Formats: sequence, structure tokens, C-alpha cells
Amino acid sequence: MLPLLTPIQNLPPGSFGWPIIGESLALLRANWDGVPERFVVERIEKHGSPLVFKTSILGERMALLCGPAGNKFLFGNENKLVQVWWPLSVRKLLGRCLITIRGDEAKWMRKMLFTYLSPDAFATHYAAAMDRVTRRHIDVHWRVWFFHLRLSSFGCRRSLLGVFI
Repeated sequence: MLPLLTPIQNLPPGSFGWPIIGESLALLRANWDGVPERFVVERIEKHGSPLVFKTSILGERMALLCGPAGNKFLFGNENKLVQVWWPLSVRKLLGRCLITIRGDEAKWMRKMLFTYLSPDAFATHYAAAMDRVTRRHIDVHWRVWFFHLRLSSFGCRRSLLGVFI
């Protein structure tokens, strides 16, 4: 005798949509209309779950966490209960990069990146370099314009003074 297949009890409310494409078209339609959050709001209203719902996008089944509580859970449990995950299509498109790697390698890369993008590094290295480049650009490209602008404004003032005198 074969065992009866029972549905998994701990899944959040929601729908996986059409086979293979899932609810990708609804997400694309919301993006094309310029209101991408509409996709999430419609599912929250439809399924009555303000925190989490299941869906299928780009051929991958997933659960979407919504709102402040969902973000707190997600970022508070990263690499404990939750792992960063990207659909296969996104991984193929982006290749192996900081966004698509995960685990210890991702932690190490983020730590290394933070040393280059920290506020101290910005203040000591990047701000001074940007200031030098900006000043050189103004000296080379804008001095001539400022000179012509001063001459034209001087000529306008002189002609206006001639009218009133």
C-alpha cells in the first residue's frame, strides 16, 4: 500500500502561479506600470498575511518576507536560519560576484570591502582625491567660462549704467 501524499503543513499562504513561469508576469506587469510594490501589496491583501507569503518567480519557488518584522527576521538571522539565495537565471546573468557568493567567502569579501568603503577611508583617501579632481576640472574647463561670464556681466552693467546716467 502506498502512503498518502499530504501537503506540507508549515508553508505560508500564497500561490505558486502557473507552472514554470509562476507569478513572474504579474511582477513584470507591476514593474512596467512603475509600481513594483503593487505585486507585494496585492498578495498581502489576497492572502491576509502581512508578514510572509509564498510565490514562484523566474521558475523558482520562494517565500517573501514583508515589512519591518520580516526585515528584522531576515537580517537578524542571516547565515543562521536564512541564507542569501539568487535564482539560477540571476546567477547565470551576474556570474560569480559579491552579490551571488554566499557563506564564509561572502563574509570575508564584505569585510575586505568594508575596509575600503569605511567612513575613515572615505575621509582620508576618497574625499581628498575627489577634491583634487574637481578643482583640476574647474581650473581646466570652467575658468574660461567664468572669465567670459564676468566680461558679459560687466558689459551688461555698463550698458545699464549708460541708460540711467
